[in-house]
Amino acid sequence: ISKSAMNLMNRYGIVYEEMPQTGVITETMVEEYYASCTSQKTNFDVHENSLVIYCGGSHAEVVYEAVLSANELDVFGFVDYTGMLKLKTLFGLPVFSRFMLKQLIKKGIPYFHVNTNSIELTKSVSQNINDLGAQTISIAHTTAIISPSVNMGNNVFCGAGSIIGTATHIGDFTKILNGASVAHHTKIGDYCQLSDGCSIAGWVTIGNKCLIGLNSTVN
Repeated sequence: ISKSAMNLMNRYGIVYEEMPQTGVITETMVEEYYASCTSQKTNFDVHENSLVIYCGGSHAEVVYEAVLSANELDVFGFVDYTGMLKLKTLFGLPVFSRFMLKQLIKKGIPYFHVNTNSIELTKSVSQNINDLGAQTISIAHTTAIISPSVNMGNNVFCGAGSIIGTATHIGDFTKILNGASVAHHTKIGDYCQLSDGCSIAGWVTIGNKCLIGLNSTVN
């Protein structure tokens, strides 16, 4: 922790253990944390099916619409992990700072769906969520066709019109985007993205951290 950051924490009455940041803590991080604590409130009703979407940019909107389509979860709000969206609300729901994660879980939020532009950040945030007693969960659009024999990992996203066939395996934190299809007995690794309209044939194995482009075919 830098000396200037420590001085600022002392001024604001923030103790080190409060800071959600791992690694080096800077003055800028302290300022952001203090601003989030003083400006954002969680005075909303939390339900047993409340969900926070930990995701920035346009994909947050895609996930939100998928959640609405299934009508099983109640979206409590969003977390802007970049700090750059500059939005206070999205779809009329609050957009929280990344520093509000611990407070949201203390409030009683049971479920999170995490998507960031960094695999390491996604891992770290998801582990933190689990350590604090909440769960990361998978989301599927109601128009997705998913075989009951699929072995689905944690925090998977299945977009509108996606098809996942018999006896497939979908790894943790993988995204099957709109209109993508995965045929029978195929294995997809962790942290993959199957882009819109791509087709994966049966008995194919795709490793971890793979990106399959728009309308691609793998057989």
